[in-house]
Amino acid sequence: MKVCEIPSDTEAEKFVLGSALTHFDDLDLIMDKLREEMFFENQHSLIFKALEEIWVQEKKVSYLDVAKVMATNNTLEKAGGVSYLKDLEIQYSGASMVIYCDAIIEAWKRRKLVLMYHSALKMANGGLGSKELVEICDEALMLINGHAENKPATLSEILSNFDGARSMADVIEEKYTNFRDGKSNITKGISSGYEGIDNLLGGFINKRLTILGARPSMGKSEFIVQMVSSIINKNETVMVFSMEMTKEEWVDRLVGISASVHFSGFNRLSEMKKDQIIESIKWLQNKGGNLIIDDQANLTAEQIKARARREICKRDVKAIFVDHLGLVEQKGNSRYEKVSEISRKLKVMAKELDIPVFCLCQLNRKVEAREKATPTMSDLRDSGSIEQDADSVLLLHRPDYYDKNDSPGLVKIIVDKNRHGERGVVRFGFNKDTALLAEIKEF
Repeated sequence: MKVCEIPSDTEAEKFVLGSALTHFDDLDLIMDKLREEMFFENQHSLIFKALEEIWVQEKKVSYLDVAKVMATNNTLEKAGGVSYLKDLEIQYSGASMVIYCDAIIEAWKRRKLVLMYHSALKMANGGLGSKELVEICDEALMLINGHAENKPATLSEILSNFDGARSMADVIEEKYTNFRDGKSNITKGISSGYEGIDNLLGGFINKRLTILGARPSMGKSEFIVQMVSSIINKNETVMVFSMEMTKEEWVDRLVGISASVHFSGFNRLSEMKKDQIIESIKWLQNKGGNLIIDDQANLTAEQIKARARREICKRDVKAIFVDHLGLVEQKGNSRYEKVSEISRKLKVMAKELDIPVFCLCQLNRKVEAREKATPTMSDLRDSGSIEQDADSVLLLHRPDYYDKNDSPGLVKIIVDKNRHGERGVVRFGFNKDTALLAEIKEF
């Protein structure tokens, strides 16, 4: 029997690495598209790992810089030494990165196909009953494909989302163990700080995209700031892409939340309140290292992902918040197309970075023409494919904003979509004097 060659593209790997050594601007693209395990040649994986260390530090790169890092890691000689790095820089620079990155990914996918085939064959020859095996494989395939909905998926689609760090056997074994032990539905993520939200969503879970939609002045900024405050207070690290509020505005709101003082009234405080502010500032100095705020305007989804990946390489980031979707830059012929592409890329980011992504979004005006102005998913502004891409859609509603006599101080978080659980409503009391939301517990 003829032995099949293992799929690989060594030349593409050389061109990508050579270009990375001479064009620092290409590193964001390369780090966005590729992973260490995607390189077939071990020496190329080692070089990529060294490049990633330099990229995280946002330093310029040359073959000598890479050589120093690899010498420190005791991997330089395994990768062919300084002479090999110099050859890559001289002979393989100036290539089209997109074409060669795609060639590396294609070869990697084909190698994964071979591994998936052998893993599936091994499971099929095991002692597990066919019914259970089919159920476990169905769940595993949906997990790999990133869809919880039981809809058809082609092998190409499965491969395009396959997690290279885990074999098919690993995925199936995990699902089998959970199935056997009755644990298939108890996954728990990062707590939002609100019991009602956590009970419905299971917390913020890796690979999932959550959308919070609201009309302006509903309190969505206060809601997201309080969630972030709760998470960092538990010493979990989060990253916020704030294209609406500045870093300084975030600090004001976080201090205000901690001191139970409205952020707009810092100049009109009593001595007692000033003492509370001082204590809150001390709290933020202690916990502030858990919060990364990027307030640069007009970022694209690709830039958000590249910056998030860089921070994830540096520290244990647990969640990403984007405020808000309407301010993310994207080319397109219409707003509908732009929003569709942004939401798709945010979902891909959640999957590829293995992290929960929480994104704010404005609702369109038609909600205000409806009786009691109760929002629905269809009110998502220029919604595009948000409804399909999001794992969960939360809608924030304040009845007294439209009618001051209608449930004064009540805020509703309507979980209008929950791909992995039940829908429902969580109620909060809103204190206008402090801009604080307090959950109303249901008994």
